[in-house]
Amino acid sequence: LCGVDGVSYTSIKANMEALIDAGANEVIFDIDSGGGEAYACFETAFSVRQMADDAGVKITAYVDGLAASAAYAWASIADEIVMNPMAEVGSIGVVVQLVNYNRMKAGMGIDTTYIYAGANKIPFAKDGEFTEAFLSDIQEKVDNLYETFVDFVSEQRGMAIEVIKATEASTFLPNKAISLGLADKVMTRDDFTTYIFKNKGGTDEPSFTSLQV
Repeated sequence: LCGVDGVSYTSIKANMEALIDAGANEVIFDIDSGGGEAYACFETAFSVRQMADDAGVKITAYVDGLAASAAYAWASIADEIVMNPMAEVGSIGVVVQLVNYNRMKAGMGIDTTYIYAGANKIPFAKDGEFTEAFLSDIQEKVDNLYETFVDFVSEQRGMAIEVIKATEASTFLPNKAISLGLADKVMTRDDFTTYIFKNKGGTDEPSFTSLQV
């Protein structure tokens, strides 16, 4: 999922397919999202990029607020990323939040006993803390996904892997984002609307449409 309203990746793909079938030759990604789930993010975004390439459709991303993490992954497949002057992009990183309630339960006089087979079936040691093996396994998976994310952005934006990693998952305002290669232009929403219509020669029936991400 991506965005405040929980737009699914599959729905974005389905909407893109419908817009292409309807004859759109340019699609605008209207983005304001702090990110979403990693699962299926990259493969679905890549599939949408391939659909656009096969149909000769241009994708332009307009970031009107925030394009972070998974939302930036989607922005990166655009031919052009345009940012609002107050917008931010980036957060090219991976995070897993672990919550351990064992101390709270112990303080309430609640004991938990696990009957299990397989040393790694449960993540807790006898003292109730996460085991080192569990944390190490999670870190390995996070690192692997991080490399996938970095490679994806590198391929889509033509950026060096070292430059992407050097961002350390920070987010950036337009001038810095553009200098790093994470974005291309900065415009107010009104200026962006004028820019899009101007690119279409000021026709009364522009052949582009907007898609929320």
